[in-house]
Amino acid sequence: TAERVAIFLMLLAALTDVLVGYLARLLNQKTDLGRVLDPISDKLSLIVVGFLLYKFRDFPLWALLLLGGRDLLFFFLGALLLKKTKVVPEARTAGKITTSVFAVTFLLYLFRLSPYNTILLHISIVVFIFSFFDYARRFLRVLQGRCHQF
Repeated sequence: TAERVAIFLMLLAALTDVLVGYLARLLNQKTDLGRVLDPISDKLSLIVVGFLLYKFRDFPLWALLLLGGRDLLFFFLGALLLKKTKVVPEARTAGKITTSVFAVTFLLYLFRLSPYNTILLHISIVVFIFSFFDYARRFLRVLQGRCHQF
């Protein structure tokens, strides 16, 4: 069924993302390009899955727009940061937690596990807000020259 294919693809994407990151660290193959592309691919995956859940599983449009808007904002801020300071923005712990919580939320929406999907969505938004301010604070500190790494 389409649900099984979607679940398989979501799990495969998550597994390969974790595996590639682990191998890059293990083999000391971390690059600036990888630091830029990895979060972009994570965000694109989340947005695509979120859109499909909006379209077929009643995922709230406002939550999808919030997630997509934050990611677009951070993409442009990251480009600005790189241009002005030559510092490559990296994924932060708060961002990784947010991505993980949204991934579980998406699974609950995929399986239509109400009311748990709605409850976890609200928890996801709280984590999302914390992550937003964590990234914003780091961006400002780097732009102001008070911190030289992301």
